[in-house]
This record gives sequence, structure tokens and C-alpha cells, in this order.
Amino acid sequence: MDELEKNMYYGATPVTLKKAKQLRNRMTLSEQILWEKLKNKQICGVRYRRQHPFETFIVDFYCSKLQLVVEIDGKIHDERVEYDLERTHELQNL
Repeated sequence: MDELEKNMYYGATPVTLKKAKQLRNRMTLSEQILWEKLKNKQICGVRYRRQHPFETFIVDFYCSKLQLVVEIDGKIHDERVEYDLERTHELQNL
């Protein structure tokens, strides 16, 4: 992995990178619908990455130019409120 990739993935491990690839291959229907609108710089001419790793986390979509994370949360997040709050805090620190 070159230096640019190391910086772009914010210290993601090979395990996290592999998991992100798996998630890209099995996105939820909601993620697929949003991806159709985000890909190919269709919104504001900026590039989004899907299932993007940050250290141990994987975010649904990320725009590095805007430093913007977009999450599509389903019912599972109703049970993970505390985890999601901590995750948000950690991502904001990055």
C-alpha cells in the first residue's frame, strides 16, 4: 500500500480493508439506491467512496474533499445507540 492509500484509510488494518471489500459486494438496498446517486461525481462534482475504512470502522460513504461521512442506518442501529454515539465521536476526532 503506498503512502497516499495509508493516509486515505486512516490506519485501517488489512482485516478492516478486507471487510470493507466484502461489504461493498453486499450493500443493502438503501445503500445501493444512494450509491446510484453518489457515484461518478453526480452530486456537486465530488467523489464519494463506498464502505470506506477508518481505523477499525467502516463508513457507508465518504467524501474526502468535504470530509463528509454519510451513514445509512437501519433497524440494527436502534439497538446500538451507545456504540453509534461513541463511533461518531471517534470519527469526528479523525
